[in-house]
Amino acid sequence: VVGAGWAGWGASKSLCEAGFQVTLVDSLNDPAGLSVGITRSGKPFEPGHKGFWIDYPNIMQLLKNLNINEDSVFTPFTNSTFHSPFGVEATAPVFSASSFPELPSPIGQVLATFSLFERLPIEDRASIIGLLYAMLDMDRNEKVFAAYDRMTAHDLFIRMGISKRLVDDFIRPTLLVGLFKPPEELSAALVMELLYYYALAHQTSFDVRWLKTGTIANTFFAPLYKKLHAEYNLTLLSSSRVDSVVVTAANDDQINEKSLYTVRSIKYSQYNNKTGQTCKEELPVDGAILALGAKGLSAVMKGSPALARISPQLSKAASMGSIDCIACRLWLDKTHRTRSPSNVFSRFDALRGAGGTFFMLDQLHAEHLDELWGDTKQTITERGSVIAVDFYNAGALIPLSDEDILKTITEQLLPAAIPSFQTTASDEVSNNKTTVLDFCVERFPGAVTWFSPGSYEKRPRTAVQEVGNLFCAGDWMVMSTQPVDPTTVSPFALETSSAKDRPLKRLKDLLTRRKEQSLSPSSVTFKSEEHGAKGLCQERAYVSGLFAANKMAQRLLPQSPPPAQAEILPVRDDELQVQLGRLANKRLSELFRPLGITISPWLR
Repeated sequence: VVGAGWAGWGASKSLCEAGFQVTLVDSLNDPAGLSVGITRSGKPFEPGHKGFWIDYPNIMQLLKNLNINEDSVFTPFTNSTFHSPFGVEATAPVFSASSFPELPSPIGQVLATFSLFERLPIEDRASIIGLLYAMLDMDRNEKVFAAYDRMTAHDLFIRMGISKRLVDDFIRPTLLVGLFKPPEELSAALVMELLYYYALAHQTSFDVRWLKTGTIANTFFAPLYKKLHAEYNLTLLSSSRVDSVVVTAANDDQINEKSLYTVRSIKYSQYNNKTGQTCKEELPVDGAILALGAKGLSAVMKGSPALARISPQLSKAASMGSIDCIACRLWLDKTHRTRSPSNVFSRFDALRGAGGTFFMLDQLHAEHLDELWGDTKQTITERGSVIAVDFYNAGALIPLSDEDILKTITEQLLPAAIPSFQTTASDEVSNNKTTVLDFCVERFPGAVTWFSPGSYEKRPRTAVQEVGNLFCAGDWMVMSTQPVDPTTVSPFALETSSAKDRPLKRLKDLLTRRKEQSLSPSSVTFKSEEHGAKGLCQERAYVSGLFAANKMAQRLLPQSPPPAQAEILPVRDDELQVQLGRLANKRLSELFRPLGITISPWLR
């Protein structure tokens, strides 16, 4: 398994439990979170602050499997507040802890948040109604979904009549911190999936909580690694960068109607932290799961020309763009109170087009404040707030120096969002000005995948069509093992294969048989294998790893009874009105199709 994020750990867990001997490879020095990452001054630091939404059933199940009580690691569900240069724009409520009755979506959200949009007029909020129809329409079939995917979210908002103010004041900042790009640079289909999953599926969909102690790595990955290593002898190769995936022609007993090639080994470079030396190694494998983002997959494909030649699917995926991020942390000498511990920056010129969030860690980790300061010299009375600030789509901020980024945060962003952070002349005289005792800025170029318009066609599927024992995992995957039309197998791969490695006659005969078969409807239909968790989220990444491992076990161990399969819990069912709306829309489309009338004239 290549990559020790949520997808890689999910795949490793499932494969270990299915009886495989698993090796997990990652370039990080400590992907299992066995030690705490620290800054140069010795303070703890984990890049990127991530929430856990109410519809994360599989991650919650993982905690139970590890015998960890949810309440011991999570805060209660918390509010989130949106700030602009003009003040507070909106506050997202906690529906599950409210006395407000749970009503059908989106009626419940509209009524419950009526007073929480402090500047946005009701007529602008009501303009989102047009987007609700598009959400019902986009899953009608794969062709329709792909058409929505080719459209920018910006164009869809205009066609659906969504007001400019609603987009600028609320939707744009939400997308910048959810999919990390503005609407004019995002696939309309992926935007609708994100908004539906996090806000519109149910009244309580946006309820979110945060870690109140530790980090994601030492809360989840460390105990999972210890369990898998002790019970299944999981091997973890840290400080190891995968250079290439070695593929060869499948043997006569391996070749089938699904694939022509097989992964033989993984080549990687392992850095020795003690000696400073890098060793080149090769690991023979029976199968591999690439649990990587677009940037990581691109690096692997550049070193794997044979795989690139035979798999157009992975080559397309490796060409997808990625997004720059910056993670900052500030340790202050004074404590500041905010309406919410979780906050979003909106419409600030200082962001230079980036999305921005800030989290009051001293509020979230109130019961474990010592953890935030580490082994430092500051006494309890000298310690103030600790703030995590993250920037996404941060290409225009990355060239700035650390000091300039700090100034942007402390002089332009935080004073507008935290009234007590503002400095007056009397503060200067009375020495009441907030002082930054320490700070850390870390840059992550290309850290997350970019869902640009037209990306659906490029996104990797779980099963790599041309390579029988190679699978992919990650939150950007299309969870599908559905075979692609065999005519898409690259003829170039056949022309350049030597007779020694791949008898051309056998290959051509096989392809001829596959082409002659009628493409009858498969039992696997559009989105039938998909999971309900959407967007760039931890739940989707973890589930994709479980799913890929299950499919690999089925492929490599075609036995009876079948190998153990990791249980994948679904998110909550769509509400009845949504199910009926989609059904009615589909029936209407089928009724008008013979007449040459389309119910979605904005699609091309």
